[in-house]
Amino acid sequence: MQNLNIKQKRVLFVLVALVLVVCVQNMGIAGAKKIYWSEWGKIRRANLDGSNVENVITGLVYTKDISLDFRNNAIFWIEEGTAKVKGVELGYSKIMRADSDGSNIEEIIGGYHIPPEGGGALKECKGEVCRVWIEPEGKDRIEVDPEQYLQPWCISLDNQKQHIYWIDRAHRKFQRANLDGTGVKDVKDLKSTSVWDMKLDLKRGQLYWVELTSRMIQRIDLDGTDVEVVVDRGNNPILSIGLDVDAQHIYWTSRGIIYRASLDGANIEEVITGLKKPNHLVVDEQFSKMYWSTRDQREGTHKIQQANLDGSDVRDVVTDVGNINGLALDLEGIYAVDPTGKLTTVWADVKAD
Repeated sequence: MQNLNIKQKRVLFVLVALVLVVCVQNMGIAGAKKIYWSEWGKIRRANLDGSNVENVITGLVYTKDISLDFRNNAIFWIEEGTAKVKGVELGYSKIMRADSDGSNIEEIIGGYHIPPEGGGALKECKGEVCRVWIEPEGKDRIEVDPEQYLQPWCISLDNQKQHIYWIDRAHRKFQRANLDGTGVKDVKDLKSTSVWDMKLDLKRGQLYWVELTSRMIQRIDLDGTDVEVVVDRGNNPILSIGLDVDAQHIYWTSRGIIYRASLDGANIEEVITGLKKPNHLVVDEQFSKMYWSTRDQREGTHKIQQANLDGSDVRDVVTDVGNINGLALDLEGIYAVDPTGKLTTVWADVKAD
């Protein structure tokens, strides 16, 4: 009888422990999920309902696309600016990384390109040896290291294989590297530099992107094979895309409208209409929501909005924002504050154990 009581107590202890773990996780998910965005020179975040808006990193130059590394509790973004080479100012773009609290900022990958004022570039190869010159408008050309001639544009993270993908506009190609910037590899050459947005479908191992000038959504396998057109809108521009991988839907923004289709481009439908220049679309599959930025040129206002994936319940989330250049959702990590003030990823630790 005594042994039976001991076994019952052990079973009860395990059940109570499981219930506590589930409750803690659920409370953490409801309270800690965040939306991050980049503005002109800073990165900010808020709760998914728009509360607790705070600056994460300030004092940046021109921040572009942004992506989150849930496993390593980090933020990645593209920053554009200029840098001098032999006294001549060239364009300089870089992929940056920081901890999710904004500390430990570092450059992962960077390179020179044609400055914002315009100009040209020349690449000359003899066998495997190449030379690159950049000629700013109205100035003499400057030779730069061929490995430092690049312009990263749009980034997406593969949190499973710990890879970062980007578009190099200087060489018109998709590239990939480890999250520390090592192991850079070419994925696929591009015909255009007008890629405006990209998203990864890690379940199927595919990369989707928007061609701004051709007004298409295309996709490719992550090994660089099987390029195909998913959506061709003709005269309707496409700015940004979002993926609902489990429901096999792709969403995109265009001229005040958010559209939806199957992942093969079939069954196109309008989901939301009457918006003000929607852009930077991201999908929260867990809670069946989508978020995007809007811009009212006449009033000079910017904001982040939210709706259900069926287009219902459109609402403002954050209104006190500047010009938004990228959005990202914390969908997997629970960012909690420990006594030292450092942010930790509780959910990632639980999954790892």
